Amino acid sequence: MRLTQKNITLICILAVLSLAVVNCSGRLVHVKDFSYTADGWDMFRNSTDGNAFDTTLGDVNTLLWSRKISTRAYGTPVVNNGLGVIPGVDRRILLFDPENGKGIGKIKIKSSSSSSPAICENLLYVASEKGDGRLRCINLTNGRLVWERQLGDISAPLILDEGSLLIGNYRGEFYSINRFTGEIEWSYSTDGAIRGGAAVFGGKALVGSSDGKLYCFDSSTGDSLWSFDSGAAILSSPAVDSAACYVTSFDGILHAISIKTGEELWRFRTLASLLSSPVIDRSAVYFGANDGGFYALSKDDGLLIWLFQTETIINSTPLVGSDAVMFADGDGTVYLLDKFAGGKLFEYKTGFSIRSSPVFYRGKVYVVTTEKKMFCFGSQPVSVSANSAE
Repeated sequence: MRLTQKNITLICILAVLSLAVVNCSGRLVHVKDFSYTADGWDMFRNSTDGNAFDTTLGDVNTLLWSRKISTRAYGTPVVNNGLGVIPGVDRRILLFDPENGKGIGKIKIKSSSSSSPAICENLLYVASEKGDGRLRCINLTNGRLVWERQLGDISAPLILDEGSLLIGNYRGEFYSINRFTGEIEWSYSTDGAIRGGAAVFGGKALVGSSDGKLYCFDSSTGDSLWSFDSGAAILSSPAVDSAACYVTSFDGILHAISIKTGEELWRFRTLASLLSSPVIDRSAVYFGANDGGFYALSKDDGLLIWLFQTETIINSTPLVGSDAVMFADGDGTVYLLDKFAGGKLFEYKTGFSIRSSPVFYRGKVYVVTTEKKMFCFGSQPVSVSANSAE
């Protein structure tokens, strides 16, 4: 059974009041005047299902500012009202002002974090890897740790599903966690590492594993509904709608799978391995490949609508709006394409490798690199000094 809103509120209050306050490694940050708004980019792809968002991107064609940051970033940031959060592989989580990129604090942890975090209400969720293996819930209003749970090393993005968090680890364990208390609601063990995030639609939770299988569960109970064997490791996050689930496998194939039965509807083969997670809209599925191609396919039959060719691999998951799509390649070039024809609208060479995905917030797009640099794109140039965000 799903928790009622009244019960969720009560659990949240009790969790904050009753759990012991423990720091991550000496210091947590009190984010002054943080006020959550529902229009933020709150988790990886900003959706539980991997669907495109209904906002125009075509006028985001100017670099507004760039700024040094004090960590290398592999995971995708989140941005909410007056607060941006960057997971870092240098044992820190950076907090920054989305208006100008200036650092407003950091959370020290005992290991790297390449998992994309999540924000909901005043709670921030971050996961770590390489020996620490903890999932943490932090109250942004008072800077206190609400709860933490040892789950093993995690690099998969955190996915919010109402009162739950869905997450998988390197050991192949997939969890549904009560996001207010940190208690495990249900779990399932696959036969390979889970590197991608889950997708949720219509009471179903779907996740891929490096054992080559896509798993479908009842999101409330954890009951296994079906699994699909792709034949190769699945290292990305699926996208799903009422008809099908779309997922890439490492052998270069995008699979469309019936959400009801788990049977394959069609497949499309690229020329190289696939790590980019797909994003879908009403008619198409968009993804990048390690052959340097960025693809738009028909959701109905998998036929190629258009292909944009870059010069290097694409691991970054695209940002898809109502009129345009934005992504970054492995050499650090950010592209903005017309969504319907695939024509190039804008490109910018950052000069740094990019693994994380672009993030949209209030008319701006944020991109972080693996070499301690953050870029902000929009439609109006502004003058900002390039101080380090620490």
